[in-house]
Amino acid sequence: MTVAELAHLSGVGIATIKRIEAGSGIPMAHARTLDQITRALMEAGVEFVGNPEDRPGVRLSLPKK
Repeated sequence: MTVAELAHLSGVGIATIKRIEAGSGIPMAHARTLDQITRALMEAGVEFVGNPEDRPGVRLSLPKK
């Protein structure tokens, strides 16, 4: 997914997404912004696993039948 596609799907600006991507660790952003990005990624099939303190990561969900 490109930054432009994520921006379109989430309603978050391209510059904001690039700033978040450039950071390390837990992103410094408004909770609403992170929620919009998270929801867009989840709708695209990304599954978030673990938590920030214990083995955080993502995996692609299997297509729903």
